[in-house]
Amino acid sequence: MVLYHKCKYWILLIVFILFILAIFLCEREEASTIETQQIKFFGITIENWAQWITIITIPYTAGWTIFQFKKNISAKKQEKAAQIGKEFSQNLVNKCGIIYDVFRASSLNELLEFDQKNYDDFKFFNVDELRRIYNDDDFPTKYMERRNNSLQELDEIYHERLIKSITPLINKKKVEIDIKNGTVREIQDVEVKNPFILQNKDLPYHFFDLMSDVLNQLEYICMDISSKATDSSYIYQSLHQMFLRTIRTMAVDISVDNKNFSDKYYTNIIHVYNDWTTRYIKDSKIENRKKEKINKILNPKIKTV
Repeated sequence: MVLYHKCKYWILLIVFILFILAIFLCEREEASTIETQQIKFFGITIENWAQWITIITIPYTAGWTIFQFKKNISAKKQEKAAQIGKEFSQNLVNKCGIIYDVFRASSLNELLEFDQKNYDDFKFFNVDELRRIYNDDDFPTKYMERRNNSLQELDEIYHERLIKSITPLINKKKVEIDIKNGTVREIQDVEVKNPFILQNKDLPYHFFDLMSDVLNQLEYICMDISSKATDSSYIYQSLHQMFLRTIRTMAVDISVDNKNFSDKYYTNIIHVYNDWTTRYIKDSKIENRKKEKINKILNPKIKTV
């Protein structure tokens, strides 16, 4: 509608100009020595009226067409955002939660210093940035050695996490009723030995295979966001917390593979991460100012005499 209101003023200007032009043409036609029998309306021939009406409606039609085009584009972006939100909730929320829990429970937690590093510390996601963030030129090498030595540990923690997620579903007490004998028997809890059942049946066996799958899925989603196929404002509020936390958890693993700019991995993830991090920090500052203002109102300073 904003576009329509802007076009309205241009339409009025064009109408005024055409009206002046019509008066000028009428005067010239009356002064002409050649007389023709034509039907006139307010001194203007029907043919001229048709031409002027056509000219007048062109700007309005163009403005309305542009408005409808933008409206359709916006609707498609909202639809794409809904699809992304659905895919994220169905295929990624559980996986992202697992990755976060496994890293936190592993020996890599202390080395990565999750609680000491902020979201905005990571911008370029490359080896040089890792050296600067951790203030250690050998950090990438140290991390890779520690990670390779922790593969078995990570898989064990990963499998334990999967078992915990399905144990409540399996260990629900069931009751069997024997109608013929009139007996009721309660089934005992069953020990879970295979973690890859129920909602875990499609997950990979190794933890780093899970990480690779998640990164590839997120890169595909971020490709739509960074290419403006969908407006990130539609999905930011519902996805940014899980997305930022997940990428922060895997930030070092992304960075150690990016040794040069020309062969950079996960560029779309990095683009969306930086965009959403900037927005998150901005929103956090606004929220903190609001909290401070509310606290001043609710807890005013007592003046001392």
